[in-house]
Amino acid sequence: MAEGQRIYNLTQDNGDNLSLSTIDTEARSEIQKAIQRGYEVTVHQAPLNVNGWECSGYAIIDPENGVGAYKISGGANDGELLDGISILLTTLTTFYSALDAFATVLKSVAPLLGTISRVLTAISFAFEALKTGATCNGNAAPVILVLTMTTLFTLITVALIALLNPLIAFAAGVVLDRAFNWFIGQAKNCK
Repeated sequence: MAEGQRIYNLTQDNGDNLSLSTIDTEARSEIQKAIQRGYEVTVHQAPLNVNGWECSGYAIIDPENGVGAYKISGGANDGELLDGISILLTTLTTFYSALDAFATVLKSVAPLLGTISRVLTAISFAFEALKTGATCNGNAAPVILVLTMTTLFTLITVALIALLNPLIAFAAGVVLDRAFNWFIGQAKNCK
């Protein structure tokens, strides 16, 4: 006896003795199903109270191969807790594996994406320069020349900074983009 309680070893032959235990309904249902499947169950007589937490413990064993589950009712049991941690770790591992695969693909595609981005930026710049130059009494050449020289300077500056630190190059690109937008805004006022 543990904690002054009776311990029952239940099988299909004496499964009716489950009625002598007063553990919770959910645990009793699981134990009944296990007994019907031919498993051996060890259970105590009544729920335990541990620091205000009412629980019951039982073991379900497959007598053919000795494999079993050691359960705690009235809250998370060791198997459920470990299953939850296992699911969390598996999910995180899968997520990071997918992220790593994506990064590998992105690393091989990044130069192409960077080139496409630069080409689109150049096309957008040329369009804005032509549009701005057209508003300057139809004399687009000086505006285009200044904007082109400024663009080349900026691209070379950002490329050189990128060799040292890509994050600083990104920040420099953002600052220079803002400067371009201001410059184009000023050029539009040349009427």
